[in-house]
Amino acid sequence: PEQIQRRMKLENTLVISHETIYGHIYAAKPMEVHSMSISTARRNGANAYGSGEERRGMIKNRVSIDNRPAVVGERKYR
Repeated sequence: PEQIQRRMKLENTLVISHETIYGHIYAAKPMEVHSMSISTARRNGANAYGSGEERRGMIKNRVSIDNRPAVVGERKYR
């Protein structure tokens, strides 16, 4: 609440006390508080959960493990 109050002062928006902010948080249902924090994070450019898209690329000219040379199977590991 103190951070919210300072931020509002910096942005020259509505100025309210931290007691009012606490009252709003305590009056809200738990899921509403959770969604408030997510919407704030998204508004600030943070990606709370990710887009769900795969970002890894595929290896070019990859060879299946079944098609590898026999020499590879003969290697000894430490």
